[in-house]
Amino acid sequence: MKHLVLSSLLACVIAAPAQAAWLGSAVDSRANSQFPGVVVRSVAVGSPAALAGLREGDLIVAAQMRPLRSAADFDRLVRAASNGTRVSFALLRNGTPVEVTAVLGATPLR
Repeated sequence: MKHLVLSSLLACVIAAPAQAAWLGSAVDSRANSQFPGVVVRSVAVGSPAALAGLREGDLIVAAQMRPLRSAADFDRLVRAASNGTRVSFALLRNGTPVEVTAVLGATPLR
């Protein structure tokens, strides 16, 4: 009986999907710009993005030293990472280069 219960618990743990990583910001692709990248449209209070110092209006030009060309690139990067992953962002804030590092969190339960 113990073996059956332990096997069942192990099967549940293995079958459970990993929780998606969360940054807590919304971005839009930037078109027709001197600098390609994504514009931060919002940052959730207390989110990993807020703790890293991302702000509304920041233009993120690269993540993990790779250029970001669209919001889809940004979303793919966050979705592919796991909770606890450190991600560095190169951005322009009011024309000034800034680098921030965020530690992705777990997607909050609703």
